[in-house]
Amino acid sequence: MNPWETADLAVLETINREWTHPVLDTFFVWLTKPPHEEVYFIVAAILLMTLGGRRGRLAVPWVALAVLLADQISASVLKPWIDRMRPCFAHPEEVRLLLERQARSPSFPSSHATNAFAVAMVLFGVHKWLGWSALGLAFLIAYSRPYVGVHYPSDTLAGLVLGVLLGLGCLYLQRRFLAWRKGRQASAAAEVP
Repeated sequence: MNPWETADLAVLETINREWTHPVLDTFFVWLTKPPHEEVYFIVAAILLMTLGGRRGRLAVPWVALAVLLADQISASVLKPWIDRMRPCFAHPEEVRLLLERQARSPSFPSSHATNAFAVAMVLFGVHKWLGWSALGLAFLIAYSRPYVGVHYPSDTLAGLVLGVLLGLGCLYLQRRFLAWRKGRQASAAAEVP
């Protein structure tokens, strides 16, 4: 192993084997793999559309785009290209695997972290407190991945960077789209006799 990989594994072992507690084990397993997770996304979208007002309704398609881009780029492009083995399989004697089953898909970058940070950035465009809440949740999700033994810390750090960039890109596209739509509405109103 090169020095970077050695340091990455050492930080992982600290998170995964030393900074632990049974309550944290239960919490991070639930956070990283909640039962019926699709229900949480549906409820979050409904809450955003109903409680978020007009801005919340406008954010939903951009949050969906951010998740779509984040998930596809991380899982379908980068993971197969980099093809890094997950730490629970590469170092089974050093890493506690807290999940009952784990896919053997590649490790880098963490799609959970990428998705969470992409969503958090888009939500910043809707409302700052909502963005800060989503950012806090994104950090917990990213931390949960090495904690449960399925990602190296650098996997989640890469997911953070990629997610932030994709989320900001979606915000940029949203603002361009809204400016274009406003311009079209203004020109249509000017043409009415």
